[in-house]
Amino acid sequence: MRILILGYAQSIHIKRLVDFLKRKGHQVAVASLQRTPKTDFPLSARPPIPGKLAYFFTLSSLRYIIKEFKPDLIHAHNVTSYGILGARSDFHPLMISVWGLDITDVCKRNPIVREMVRWALHKADLIAATSLFLQEATHPLCPSKEIFVTPFGIETDRFIPQPKNKSLFTVGTVRHLLPGYGIDILIRAYSCLRSSLPETPMRLIVVGDGFLRNKFINLAQKLQVSDSVEFMGYIPNEVLPRVYNEMDIFVLPSMHQEAYGVAALEAASCGLPIVASKIGGIPEIVTEEKTGFLFPPGDYFALAKYLRLLYLDKDLRQKMGAAGREVVVKKYDLMKTGHYFEELYLKLIGRSL
Repeated sequence: MRILILGYAQSIHIKRLVDFLKRKGHQVAVASLQRTPKTDFPLSARPPIPGKLAYFFTLSSLRYIIKEFKPDLIHAHNVTSYGILGARSDFHPLMISVWGLDITDVCKRNPIVREMVRWALHKADLIAATSLFLQEATHPLCPSKEIFVTPFGIETDRFIPQPKNKSLFTVGTVRHLLPGYGIDILIRAYSCLRSSLPETPMRLIVVGDGFLRNKFINLAQKLQVSDSVEFMGYIPNEVLPRVYNEMDIFVLPSMHQEAYGVAALEAASCGLPIVASKIGGIPEIVTEEKTGFLFPPGDYFALAKYLRLLYLDKDLRQKMGAAGREVVVKKYDLMKTGHYFEELYLKLIGRSL
């Protein structure tokens, strides 16, 4: 197959999918506004316009790419940007994947965008969502269409458990330092944990970056835990398995309606128990009291309670970590999820494996 991917070229999810499809022998090209080594066809806005408005001025560029590459199908990722662009191209077959905030946030805040999304989904030949939660959230925008659930996969042969530092108990997360990701909740919970175990050597590591970084650093200082909180900044995905294996517990403290939690899957694949907010699609990937614990969003006392419980019960940590890895290998391995994408592509163009 000749597959044209429209999406954010720097996304690890797109990179993983493209690499899988190429290994299976398909001809795949990525068209994106982001100019990276992974971008086969840079999209150009005419006239040149910065920011998100650029998506609305790249149609002629996309049509030229379609003419040059001659795809069998187009797969557009994130409906409020590349999905709308793909629909405007009038190319078929077209598959649109909704990712999360494009449905749960942007569509709710902007009625004009909501109607454009409704139109784009109507034009699509196949619609995919990353979770059952997102499938349900998308359904009112296209009630007559079937929405396929296509979770992102991870390389379970790369995200594997490794021996841990037994002398330093470590709580960690991998998150954007932006509103809605709950980093302040995690820092407050960690402060409570440390207060309850004052003689225990421990640390909190926060991987990721964003404009709220200084605010969170100041919060750690205010709560007098900054000496054991490490803000590691952005870390390439290739290095993340080592970082996960420095942790004893992984926390996903989301405050917004998160459709999925790939970082939690990566951590679980490394054998970590997960403590996460009970919101959005997160309960689909964290099984309560089996692979981790779920707490009410924003309730840092409840989060601290679960962190303390897991600290005190090493056997429970190991049991939950092993169960979590088993689930990820069975349901979210990249070979399995990539194969499902391949099946949907073939379905679109009327072929079979």
